[in-house]
Amino acid sequence: MENNIEFILTHPNGWEGLQQQQIRHAAKIAGLIPGKKHAKGEASLHFCVTNVLESDSLSKLPIVGTEEVEVEEESEHQGIVIIDAGGGTIDLSAYSVKLSLPREFKEVAPAECRLQGSVFVTQRAHMFLKAKLANSQYGSPDIVQQMKEIFDQTTKLRFRDSGDPQYIKFGTARDKDPEYGIRSGQLKLAGEDVAKFFEPSVEAVADAFEKQRQAAAKLEIQIKHAFLVGGYAASDFLYRSLQLHPVFSEVHLCRPSSHVNKAVADGAVSSYVAPLVTS
Repeated sequence: MENNIEFILTHPNGWEGLQQQQIRHAAKIAGLIPGKKHAKGEASLHFCVTNVLESDSLSKLPIVGTEEVEVEEESEHQGIVIIDAGGGTIDLSAYSVKLSLPREFKEVAPAECRLQGSVFVTQRAHMFLKAKLANSQYGSPDIVQQMKEIFDQTTKLRFRDSGDPQYIKFGTARDKDPEYGIRSGQLKLAGEDVAKFFEPSVEAVADAFEKQRQAAAKLEIQIKHAFLVGGYAASDFLYRSLQLHPVFSEVHLCRPSSHVNKAVADGAVSSYVAPLVTS
């Protein structure tokens, strides 16, 4: 069994030769059997093909054509972008897909990588809490750190609408400081303030997407579909904010219904077994 194990290592889109060599060296030091490397974008593409493009719920999308569908020559290829939103980075990869069978995928724009993953939402919340509670009896580093962790584990995940106030439950019913929005052990935050923690991520994705769309347009490939995957993709607020962003006004943006945090791992295995990207 030991001699029949294949290790598939994925890496962020922004990693170039030096970083890839370092991860290869680290794997060698760890005693792993030499395996194949796949960019996260390609792995996520495989996940989307398996879990989204070929699903019954999306079988009517133009990019899921069949042999019986007559495809006009000018629309023989369509563009798709995979948005892999993780904890640290958000990686975007653009591909063209041949609509007729056999399906073929080709990369049509340089990969984009932004340091705006979900950890930075929590980081901005932490900075906000420190400033807001600086003169409060609940502004000590330990209490603010506790609030930050609770925000990361609960509040951030539940947030959906900037019009709804959010709460960080950190203490007991005896903890209160009305001047700072603290009652019964809960800190109240305005939804508009929480939305600002997410805004840099939204704008980073929009900017990266627009760059890839322009690059694809030079090859006469129209980006009509985008797929949001990764652990951060589970955020309803991120997903909805991208859907409403002007950059995505003419793009069908969707995300898998479940297991978005497993996109890279599952897709990496799929890409090893049956590669889709030809160039």
